[in-house]
Amino acid sequence: MKKKLIVVIEGPGGVGKDSILNGLIAKHSNLYERFITATTRPMRESESEGNPYNFVTQDEFKQRLASGDIFESTHRHNTYRGMSKRLIDNVLDAGKVAVGSCDINGMKPIRNVFGNAVKFIFIKAPREHLKARLINRGDNTQDIESRMKEFDAYMATEHLYDHSIENKILDKAVDELHNIIVKYL
Repeated sequence: MKKKLIVVIEGPGGVGKDSILNGLIAKHSNLYERFITATTRPMRESESEGNPYNFVTQDEFKQRLASGDIFESTHRHNTYRGMSKRLIDNVLDAGKVAVGSCDINGMKPIRNVFGNAVKFIFIKAPREHLKARLINRGDNTQDIESRMKEFDAYMATEHLYDHSIENKILDKAVDELHNIIVKYL
């Protein structure tokens, strides 16, 4: 039986986490499955339910948190996000590597629940690439300014992760992530 593994990526907003995860799964769908987190933020035009989040109301989020379904949560950019143990277990039980993202505050809770089966990968990009991505995906000026302000704080946390990847060229970042994960398997 294959080793159970959960890979969590994180980095500044707009760095390309969703694009990297989507690329990884597209190239290696037999190996990886994304664990879906819940969020209260509005769905973007390019998104759908379950891609990349379960979109819920704040009341529903708080109910799932109170019931224990969501074991970790964070409040960021005026929205809640959180992970469900049941959904991660479903991926692992299917024999796949569970891949997803959470912010730095989620590192300790997921490690508490899943132990050393969790590996953390920091995704970074040059400041100018990040700002261009935020503009190109249609973020509003206030969100862009907020995310750029937190860029330096995120970059200062890079040392807390097991590995880091620079996302300048998406395909290269996807391949680098895959190569790191394969070493753990």
